[in-house]
Amino acid sequence: MPGYPDGDVVEPDALYQPGFKHYANGPRLHEYLKAMNREVLSKYDAMTVGEMPFIRDHGEILKAVGAQEEELNMIFIFELVDIDNKVCTRVDLEAHRKQTNDSINSLAHTVLRSMTGTPETSSHALIGGNAL
Repeated sequence: MPGYPDGDVVEPDALYQPGFKHYANGPRLHEYLKAMNREVLSKYDAMTVGEMPFIRDHGEILKAVGAQEEELNMIFIFELVDIDNKVCTRVDLEAHRKQTNDSINSLAHTVLRSMTGTPETSSHALIGGNAL
């Protein structure tokens, strides 16, 4: 479409390509979240939740939910949604389940370490037990 950028070609045989880098988690995300928190959210006794699709970097996630960052209290992660994002292939559900579970547990421990300073804290409090 004229005037709109093309997404990177990551699946050469697919009709459509992902374009999320053009519309999700932009370069000023944290600037906007900090301003929103400072000017509105911090004025209320409320818990804040946001969505961060397409983010797998734990450091980037901590920028949004780390207490010292003053952005959000919690985010939804979307790793389970990616289970059907394999273009023209069958999904190995067992392999995907283990990989996703390991990733979620790793993220939970990273967040808890940043909050408590101790790696021994159970991730079950954060992710509600075994997520899968």
